[in-house]
Amino acid sequence: MKSPRSEDKRVPTFIILDEAHNFIPSNPRSRHETLVREQFRTIAAEGRKFGLFLILVSQRADKLDDLVLSECSNKAIMHLDSQSMVDQVIKRLGLEYDIEPSVRTKITNFKTGRIFLAGNWAGDDSIFFCAARRTLEGGRNLDDKYWARAT
Repeated sequence: MKSPRSEDKRVPTFIILDEAHNFIPSNPRSRHETLVREQFRTIAAEGRKFGLFLILVSQRADKLDDLVLSECSNKAIMHLDSQSMVDQVIKRLGLEYDIEPSVRTKITNFKTGRIFLAGNWAGDDSIFFCAARRTLEGGRNLDDKYWARAT
């Protein structure tokens, strides 16, 4: 990052891991789970210098690995059903001193599209509203003409 921008050849690559608690568990149940978790620990700790950015998505923050969570500088919380779950998630994400009690109450009442953001990407910790989807829902793939091909 100290070199001039023109010399920086890294291409930002985002790794989005849905159901992250299945890949980065706090308590792996097998040798294979442990190996996968170790790879993601390395990406979380050192990936930024290579242009790799890890985005974790999970409905079970309580099952995520502590070391990987400690590397997450930005966090998002969507609707949670109970105040006890809100308190548990806030504690697990290390936000217990960052979220006002009035905001904690709002999280249980979030409607679709509302989200609490904490970290550099939000500036001040804030509640945001996500815009409606602009794409069709479905399990289809992109047309072949949109995929990049090695030449």
